[in-house]
Amino acid sequence: MNIYQIRDGIAESGNPVVTNRIVSVIAGVSIASSQVYLNRMMKAGMLTHIERGRYAMQADPFSVASNIVFPSYISFVTAFSINQLIDQVIDRIVIVTSLKRRGTPFQEYSIRFVSMKPRLIFGYKRITST
Repeated sequence: MNIYQIRDGIAESGNPVVTNRIVSVIAGVSIASSQVYLNRMMKAGMLTHIERGRYAMQADPFSVASNIVFPSYISFVTAFSINQLIDQVIDRIVIVTSLKRRGTPFQEYSIRFVSMKPRLIFGYKRITST
């Protein structure tokens, strides 16, 4: 299997964040071998590095940020900005999750994770970018 077939498999999965595990399932290789494919795809410009073990295939920072961890959703000022309820220009994407995580830069944004108790994470819906 070549990197173009793997790229097509990733696109069919619909997940904007790619991990070694996803590539190993698509390519039918071990997780260690999947790193070789990921490196080749990065050199070919098909993927962007987000953080250790996570890569982005899409350029939409909001879609990528909300799929780095699960469960999670875009919240606070970022959600207001996306829904055009405020006029402020944002430079930070705020993600609510039940996991404790450090923030990470992606493109021109800073992704910040806010940890909440799992019982407080409810009432959100998944919106796919078209």
